[in-house]
Order: sequence, then C-alpha cells, then structure tokens
Amino acid sequence: MKYASRFLPLFAAVLLASGCATAVLSGAGADDVASADEARITRSVRTLIYRDALLADTRIQVSTRNGVVTLRGKVNSGEELGRALSIAESVAGVRAVNIELRVNDTPREIGQ
Repeated sequence: MKYASRFLPLFAAVLLASGCATAVLSGAGADDVASADEARITRSVRTLIYRDALLADTRIQVSTRNGVVTLRGKVNSGEELGRALSIAESVAGVRAVNIELRVNDTPREIGQ
C-alpha cells in the first residue's frame, strides 16, 4: 500500500496529461469542420450532376464556400441550367447557389 500512495499522484498526473492531450489532438477546429462540410457538399453536388442523364454531356464545375455552391461552365439549354440549380439546392447544407453557367448558343444537331 505504501507504493500505491507514492505513485498515485504520478499516475493521476499521467492520466490527466494524456486526457488533455487527447482532447486537444482529437478536437477539430471550426475551420476544419467547415472545410470538411464544404468538401462533402461539393462532392455530393458533383456526383448528382454527373449521374443525371440530362446533364451527362455538360461540363459543370462545382465549388462551395460557406455553404454557398457556385456552378460554372456551359450548358446546352435553360432546362439543363434549371436541373443543375435544382440538384445543387437539393443537397443538405447548401444555403444558396450562385449560377455562373452559360447557355451554349450553338445549336446542336439531333444525335450529337
């Protein structure tokens, strides 16, 4: 019992220090959480756009900042633009969508 009382303060100090270090190392900052959420939103919007049959032939770039998704690139019609907007708005965490899409002025022939 004599040894236990001798090492108890040292043991408590080690536990306390390791617990504090773990809390500091494992705690994610607000910026890290925001960046991870922005990456998740961007990935989700991108995936949904690329899987959509109407938008398969478009090249839409997606970025997210502070919950605001920006869509850039060219689409072939107003319908495609509307679909891209609708998809972006449907993703959880999206607060707003900036549309920087241009409708292609070149008429497409059937079958292209």
